[in-house]
Amino acid sequence: MMTVPSTRREAIESNKGVLYGRYLTHEGKRVRFSLKLEDTKTNKLYAQRNLKALVQEHFEAKLENKTVVVVNDIAVLAITEDAHNRVAKDTTTTYLSLYEKFIKDDIGSLNVKQVKVSHINKIKSQCVDIGLSQSHYNKVHRVMNFIFKYAYLNELCVENVVAKTDRNSKGFKPPSKEKPIYTEDEMKIMFKAKVPEGFTYREKERFLFAQLFLIYGYTTLCRVGEIIPITYADIGNTIILNKSQRHGQLRNSLKAGNTNEIPLNGMLKVKLDEYKEFLGKKVSKYVFANPDTNKPFTDASGIRKRVKSFLKAVGIPYRTMIATRRSGASALAMKNVPIQVIQKQLSHASIETTMRYYLVNSIVSPEIQADSIALLMND
Repeated sequence: MMTVPSTRREAIESNKGVLYGRYLTHEGKRVRFSLKLEDTKTNKLYAQRNLKALVQEHFEAKLENKTVVVVNDIAVLAITEDAHNRVAKDTTTTYLSLYEKFIKDDIGSLNVKQVKVSHINKIKSQCVDIGLSQSHYNKVHRVMNFIFKYAYLNELCVENVVAKTDRNSKGFKPPSKEKPIYTEDEMKIMFKAKVPEGFTYREKERFLFAQLFLIYGYTTLCRVGEIIPITYADIGNTIILNKSQRHGQLRNSLKAGNTNEIPLNGMLKVKLDEYKEFLGKKVSKYVFANPDTNKPFTDASGIRKRVKSFLKAVGIPYRTMIATRRSGASALAMKNVPIQVIQKQLSHASIETTMRYYLVNSIVSPEIQADSIALLMND
């Protein structure tokens, strides 16, 4: 069985300040492991706990024994290692997917020493051509930077070519001014939807899970991170929001630092009871538990798959995960609910945020406008 090489820590002066790295020695031979900038104490401890596995991966890749190292040799290692410097631990899967989709075919088989700025710019041009947004391409650019920063710090190439490129372009698809929302009629279809005949137990569970998740988001206006960790103990005549989850990290307080209490909608209560009855003895203390762990999902992609599958079954196009929150807020505004009430329900500190991002798609109808004008000078 291969043993993990011993490690030692070195400080190296550079034009970026002091770089700290762990170097490995094996059988008297020095084996290089990635450097990184001085980090926070928390991140250092996290990386230290996971160092052994990373060292093993790097060592077994035997990069030091290869005369030619291609991008494919280091892509997964680079993305995985950088995860220890990120707060968002659940983004690793997303970054690996972006590499496979946008980067691998163009430069995956190239020697890392031969990749040039022109190769990176070509990938950017292709992303412009297929209609990617600037924010979407920023993630692709970030992945390339992970890879070539790793290569540069491990002396597999003489420079990080990605750092020499500009990620911005006016050619990218501009962000849509209209925010995607579900209509009230679509929400009624979701509520009335029944499990299709012939579904297995697993398929039924996923169908009911997604249905409840969408109804919950619409009727409570909660953020996805506030929905994921909710427990049955938090739900009575009202719903108590005192924790949230972001990037796989569970926190005991909301973004604003306050506990929020919101009314329990009758439509939501019906679906909560139906789902709980279906699960029976398998019910967890968490409403939206991962059935494999009985704990909250740490990656929203698992929930997204269930939601997409449910919407496909009921014939409704998928919007974004936050669409139910926006949809509920817009529906309340269409019913003449005061903006201050909607702001409180959304837990917004600023009413401008409520107006700009959540009350969308021309919510003030001509009828509402006409009724409002009629109130003037009307005793």
